[in-house]
Amino acid sequence: MFEVWPENFRTYLIFRRFESQWNWVSGLGGAARVGLNMSALPVFINRMQLTDDEYEQLLDDLLMMEVEAIRAMNEKV
Repeated sequence: MFEVWPENFRTYLIFRRFESQWNWVSGLGGAARVGLNMSALPVFINRMQLTDDEYEQLLDDLLMMEVEAIRAMNEKV
C-alpha cells in the first residue's frame, strides 16, 4: 500500500490507465519493458480539458513515473 499526494493524483490515475501501453523488447536475457507508448496519451486524456501548461506538466510527470517504474522493474532482487 502507498499514499498518493493530492497534487499527483491525476497523474497517478493516467499512469494506471496506461498499464496496457508498455513497449517491450526481448533478447537473450528475456523480455523487458522499455517505455510507455506515448502515442496513446491523447486517448487517455482527451476529456480532461487541460490547458497547455497542465498538459506539459502531466507529460513531464508521466515521463518521470515511467523512468522510475522501469528502474524499479529492472532492479535485481
